[in-house]
Amino acid sequence: MRETSIQLLRLKTRMRLSRWLQFSNDNVSLNTFSHFMNPARDIDCICDEFEAAWQAGDVPRVEEFLAKIDEKHRPALLQALMPLDLTYRGKLGETINSGNAIDSEEAGSGLEVTLDSDADGPEHLASSATRAAKRVKYFGEYELLSEIARGGMGVVYKARQVKLNRIVALKMILSGEFAGSEAVQRFHSEAESAANLDHQGIVPIYEIGEHEGQHYFSMGFIDGPSLQGKLNAGPMPAKEAARLCRKIAEAVAYAHSKNVIHRDLKPANVLIDGNGEPKVTDFGLAKKVEGDSGLTRTGAVMGTPSYMPPEQALGQTDRIGPAADVYSLGAILYCMLTGRPPFQAANVVDTLKQVVDNEPITPRALDSKIPLDLETICLKCLEKSQPKRYASAEALVEDLTRYLDGRPIAARPVSQTEQAWRWCRRHPAIASAMLAVVALLMVSVGAGFWINAERRLANQKTA
Repeated sequence: MRETSIQLLRLKTRMRLSRWLQFSNDNVSLNTFSHFMNPARDIDCICDEFEAAWQAGDVPRVEEFLAKIDEKHRPALLQALMPLDLTYRGKLGETINSGNAIDSEEAGSGLEVTLDSDADGPEHLASSATRAAKRVKYFGEYELLSEIARGGMGVVYKARQVKLNRIVALKMILSGEFAGSEAVQRFHSEAESAANLDHQGIVPIYEIGEHEGQHYFSMGFIDGPSLQGKLNAGPMPAKEAARLCRKIAEAVAYAHSKNVIHRDLKPANVLIDGNGEPKVTDFGLAKKVEGDSGLTRTGAVMGTPSYMPPEQALGQTDRIGPAADVYSLGAILYCMLTGRPPFQAANVVDTLKQVVDNEPITPRALDSKIPLDLETICLKCLEKSQPKRYASAEALVEDLTRYLDGRPIAARPVSQTEQAWRWCRRHPAIASAMLAVVALLMVSVGAGFWINAERRLANQKTA
């Protein structure tokens, strides 16, 4: 019975592995499955070796077998090895910790799992209710309660810090102990940047550490949706949008006062707590104004295209300063007012091109009920030229306060002359053609006047 369960497990693992390779390898066309055969075969052979070691009476370590394959295929191998490791260890009735095994469904999370010694195989663990009753998941002193979010760099869990009996958000680097040095450095940069910020509008960092090769940090748990989640229901009323934007800008202004630039402000990185107050999070791309970490290179485009300023879209990292966050704050305000970001195309490249070349559609063109003053504030943030934006996030806070108090704002709408000039800059070919037509018309009219004047003069002489 046990051997049959293991054979079924291997079959399921191979099928899952094929799907994983087919849809997760970014470097290979999805239409050429033959490209996947070599890594799949190698992974299967390593799994055979892993099983053979168990059957020979050894207790093999997953880490040693992961080292047998190229780094880019290790996540797939990990997914294949974990169910086998859990099954064999479960037959021994032993407790599995993050140092030697990880749950096959949550590979890389560093979980501690207690298996029932009477389990016949993975089928016994299939029921979520049974699994919840049979195990408690731990990571060091943290009890993992549920997964909150998963991004390009890390996974975030709702967790209970056992010693202090408090609920926290626990973020771990996705690639775990096999993360490259740059990924680890960026992960720690995020934690350290936020840890130095003590503001009610910024999610606090509690602890930064490493547990059995897994890098992590814990932070305040915000029991509420992201701003993006709220915006999925549509635009906000103008006053509410202005109030939230002012709160976010206050937090960003504080970060700037501590020489930290966020560089990835967007609705998804703003959480809304139970009192409706915004909390800025995810400083993964944060940059110190003095002494940058060197994690970003000139020409590297990093961030979220729909919310990044032109200098960031062009990869001009040396020009990215507080004005970049001011732009992103304007993009967030734009989205709160209209329900969509200022620039959004079918793909990343086209979106970046819009950010660099196009002027945003004015919010009032999308919704005439949006107050003119709030539109003016929003568009000033979204200026292509840095000097034309608000001089600081604090200046934006002050203008939003004027609007909310019903006082005249400092920003001024763009004049019709400036709008025409910007249109000409965006459409130089059409502008040149129109200028040529106008010039031709002026020459024609001038020539007509000259001919008529000559005729009148000739008529006067003959008379």
